[in-house]
Amino acid sequence: MQRFSLVLFTALHSPGTGWVSAGFDPVNRMQGANYILAAVTPGGLVIEDHFGTGTTSHRRDGREDILRAAGTASGGQTVVEFAVPLDSNDPEDKLLIPGRTYTVLLAYHRSSTSFTALHTARGSVEMKLEE
Repeated sequence: MQRFSLVLFTALHSPGTGWVSAGFDPVNRMQGANYILAAVTPGGLVIEDHFGTGTTSHRRDGREDILRAAGTASGGQTVVEFAVPLDSNDPEDKLLIPGRTYTVLLAYHRSSTSFTALHTARGSVEMKLEE
């Protein structure tokens, strides 16, 4: 089992009951970003590690590097929490360095838990990792 010394803990809150996602450090629109997609289904939490393959596309990563995850959907809203290593040594993940600022792409679907359903809304934020 691999051990990681630095971990990013993330929480996503959506005003819907479908999937949620965060894409870390894209190169060109969606391309090159490390995505975490999650949905709370009747069977429980489904969470996947994806890689941005094009400006508007992504696919499942060859290796899952999600260390821990939990999620709930209630009252028409979804909350998902997960932990990923800052450096997973996975070529399809992004190295995240404390002290630097990164673009994070955020998206959700209001009702679908299928990761192939196009987002209801999307946006981006700048995130600085504290040292």
